[in-house]
Amino acid sequence: MAEALKEITWELTTALYNALKDQITYPVYKVIPKPPESAYVYIGNVTYNTEGTKDDWLYSGMVTIRVVDESHAAGDLKEALEVVKEIRQILKPNKTAVLSLSTSNNVIFSPASTSATITLSEEGLARNEIFDIYRFVIE
Repeated sequence: MAEALKEITWELTTALYNALKDQITYPVYKVIPKPPESAYVYIGNVTYNTEGTKDDWLYSGMVTIRVVDESHAAGDLKEALEVVKEIRQILKPNKTAVLSLSTSNNVIFSPASTSATITLSEEGLARNEIFDIYRFVIE
């Protein structure tokens, strides 16, 4: 378990960003620029619980990686799904692999679920999004 209570969001999102930024076909963001690219990956939405005592802490939670594609027709998720597959291969190349963190020990890091949404704007533009959710346990 971790020796002191700390906030882990920045360390986790930075590790994910560094693992993906030069490895996939879409640009990767921790903060979405204005205006964003028409297709991109956003690392965010970290939620976790903290368990422990004065000097032993365990963090368990979920992090969402969003794959956004506004360059294809509504419901055309083929390219975005390929990017999700690329991401999973990088982050979890085998059953025992865990994401390396700079100051914490990542005990579990595994895909939990995936969902998709399709939104149409008033102008008729399609926004295809895939939410790829990972479960983690950090000590």
